[in-house]
Parts: sequence; C-alpha cells; structure tokens
Amino acid sequence: MTGRRSSLDSPTPSDGSLSAARNGGSNATGDRDPDRRARDLGRYETILESLEPVDLGAIAEECWRSVGTADATVRAEATATVRADRSRLKQVLENLLRNAVSHGGADVTVTVGDLDGGFYVVDAGPGLPEDERGEGFEAGHTTDSDGTGFGLAIVERVGEAHGWAVCVTDGPDGGARSEFTGVGIE
Repeated sequence: MTGRRSSLDSPTPSDGSLSAARNGGSNATGDRDPDRRARDLGRYETILESLEPVDLGAIAEECWRSVGTADATVRAEATATVRADRSRLKQVLENLLRNAVSHGGADVTVTVGDLDGGFYVVDAGPGLPEDERGEGFEAGHTTDSDGTGFGLAIVERVGEAHGWAVCVTDGPDGGARSEFTGVGIE
C-alpha cells in the first residue's frame, strides 16, 4: 500500500485489540488470526465518539495531504458540511484515497463530491470488477499482495456506524465510485 496507515484517534481497549487496523491486521500482541481480526473490526460500530459538523471538501484536502499520493491529484469538489465523527470520517477518506493511489496508479485523479443526501469518492483508475464488489467489503479480502484487506471493510463499518448506506459502483471514467447516502447534511 502507498502512504501511511490511518491512525486511530480514540483510546483503545487495554488489550490493544483496536490496534489491529493500525498494525496491518495484528493486535498489540502480534496476533494475525483472521477470527480475532474480524472481531476487532466489528468493534468499529461502537467507537463513534461524537458527531459534529464537518466541512467535507476541507477534510478531503486534509486527508489527501496525509496520504502518500505520488503524482496523483485530488479534486475536492464537495461543498457540503456533513454531520460525522471527524476522526472516523478521516479514516474513511484516507482509506479510499490510499486505495485509489494503490490500485489506480501514481498519477490517478480522485474526486470527492456531493450527492443528494450524501457524498461520493470516485477515482479514474481501473475500478473494482462487478463480480468482486461484494467481496471488497469483506474483512481480509485484498487484491494487493501488501494489503491487509481491511481498507474497504473499515470504510463500510464506519459508514454503517454513522447510519449511512455505503455502496461501490462504476465511476464515469471507469474507476471505482464509493457512495455514501443517508448522511446528515448541515
């Protein structure tokens, strides 16, 4: 994967189990057991700290600066202010941006924009084959030999924890388009 991994901003349980996402699927004791990792991932549904108004365009640009993007380009076209847990929204965007660069190439273009009642992130890369879209959200599924298979699973879990519907479809230029609907817009 290109770039650094997302950080977890909230306190973690004393057993370090939520550090699984931070450590490439291992918890603090180095456990790479898939069942344990799946339990750790399931905890995302309970870790929203507080919802606040978040400027989607500004946070997209902030996330872009924190992800290793090579010669890639972001177009933060979103104008909406969404109601979200800011640190978790950052995780969602960082994971999607990192995936776009990793799978779309060093010069991929990624756009973050508004939808009626939500937002989208679309890249101009190769996209996600239709027959793999359901598997893409499964914990541990990866097509990248260096990947953990947790990026899209985290995206889905955090979105669902907010009460958002999350789906992946084709972008207008053939890339992957992640859509979030049911989002509180301020």
